Amino acid sequence: MGIIIKHGRIWYQNQWFFGDLLIEDGIVMEIKQEICYSSINHQIFDVRGKIVIPGLIDLHVHLREPGFDEKETIESGSKAAVRGGFTTIAAMPNTNPVIDQPELVTYIKEKSKKADYAKVLPVGAITFKEEGQNLPILLG
Repeated sequence: MGIIIKHGRIWYQNQWFFGDLLIEDGIVMEIKQEICYSSINHQIFDVRGKIVIPGLIDLHVHLREPGFDEKETIESGSKAAVRGGFTTIAAMPNTNPVIDQPELVTYIKEKSKKADYAKVLPVGAITFKEEGQNLPILLG
């Protein structure tokens, strides 16, 4: 089943216009002023008055997990990001423990994948334990 997004204010090829999008298997197949459709084969969303843009990326978020889960988790933060139009976010390393080990990078990636909202890119600490002395090795 395809999706048709109708009557949106669309950002396309560096300009705004009002129109429709046809999406098949998660891929935008057609963008034009009006798409003729069959409601039998497509789920239709009328987004009149809404903006239709590619997913946004936030390069500086504080998810707080691990260590401060009561403030924010990877799941709650990535879910909030998607609600705001962000499909990718970069999580800062100010957690407890600090993101300075490959295992912690892997942990964040796995939790993000399991939550299945925005893609979370873990940002590693520049120095081990954020102490300003030794560089960590963060391949993960």
